Amino acid sequence: MRPLAPLLALAAVAGCADALTGGDAPKVTGTMSLAVSVPGGLSARLAVKGPNSFAKTFQIGGPDAGTSAAIDGGPGLTLLELIPGNYTMTALPTVVASSVVDTVYVDPRFGNGVGLPLPVIAGEETDISVRYDVRPGSGALWISRLGDPRILTGWLGGDLLRGGKVTPAMSVAHSFDPVLETIFDRDGNLWMLTREAGSELAVFPYQSLNDGALADGGASPPTVLQAGTGLSCLAFDGTGRLWACRNGDDALISFSPAALYGTAALVPDIEVRSRGGGITTPLALAFDSVGNAWVANGNGTLAKFSPRQLAVSGFQVASIIVPLDSPGRMAFDSAGSLWAISAGKVISLAASGQVQAGSHDPAKTLPLPGFAPSSLAFDSIGNLWLFGTTVADNTAHLYLFAPGQLAVGGAQTPIEMLTSDPGAGSPSIIAFNPPPGTLPLYGAPAR
Repeated sequence: MRPLAPLLALAAVAGCADALTGGDAPKVTGTMSLAVSVPGGLSARLAVKGPNSFAKTFQIGGPDAGTSAAIDGGPGLTLLELIPGNYTMTALPTVVASSVVDTVYVDPRFGNGVGLPLPVIAGEETDISVRYDVRPGSGALWISRLGDPRILTGWLGGDLLRGGKVTPAMSVAHSFDPVLETIFDRDGNLWMLTREAGSELAVFPYQSLNDGALADGGASPPTVLQAGTGLSCLAFDGTGRLWACRNGDDALISFSPAALYGTAALVPDIEVRSRGGGITTPLALAFDSVGNAWVANGNGTLAKFSPRQLAVSGFQVASIIVPLDSPGRMAFDSAGSLWAISAGKVISLAASGQVQAGSHDPAKTLPLPGFAPSSLAFDSIGNLWLFGTTVADNTAHLYLFAPGQLAVGGAQTPIEMLTSDPGAGSPSIIAFNPPPGTLPLYGAPAR
């Protein structure tokens, strides 16, 4: 585990109703007392909801400490004169920005936005303690091997910047085979698409993403959801819907956020098929900042479907179809350009080329002779990270292309961030946890 900064005891006093009744009259209101611990220099945000539309969010600590009317440096966060009834409190995540990948701090009892029920009784005090810590698995680039050994490894941003043969900070062994896709939601849970019995989604709760955790038999094993047959790719849209490609009948299917937290088989509530070849043996899927779905197809095309076309089930004609030779995985940069693996190289399609069908010369091309790329991702400052293997000796490499190199395109010498021994390479999928907030990547399942 990473060392934390010294914990600060932070608190406030907030009056939340009219004055108390005077004298010896029976108390008609209650009190809520919150003890908060948060790493030094960070802030906690507590959202409290209750009867009569009571809803307040308190920020405690951090650079803005003392600027909120709710904070006056008292020995605890005390909410006075509350109307009796059932309240809920949620400790919202705190994000520490970094040049590679951000780190998220949470109280683990509030994962996935869950509110903690807190009854308030007239004349009594309700006490609760909140303690922020690093969310397991965050602040790292995760690599999921598609071959043996079947393992997920998490590499901290600072370790990646050192380059060479460094040791992963976290590793999670599993037995799912084959692995087709891995993505993170904004709550830090990892979603793995596998195909052991039909198509399955193995959902690794973020609590399982600790150093050395064995997810199959550990304290937080993955939830396995049956999702039909023939699925080939996954992506969250900005509303928290999970989308998948289904090869059997060339369809995009979607599951509502509420369905993702059950234990039964997943049943899609939206199924989109295409006329005119927009969805033909779909291989990869990505959403842009507007909510358009981009589908890379095995027939050598890239197709776009608008949010309106994705709102209901039925047949749709892709708004544009662009030729794309041997397409692979895709990622958008912060400027809206789409970058894709294509026939052993990486190409980009500028935003201006995403509105018209037909052939487009790539805005930029990164040739990669002798290298077989398998996955790519952008970090928060615009570096492109690319994973693949050398064809000659099957050595795995994780490369970084800086924004200046991407702006020029053409033959570039990437920075080597990680490398394996010769012969030990395996195609792998990379994903930042959390995904950069500046990029149109994944939505978060919402309860």
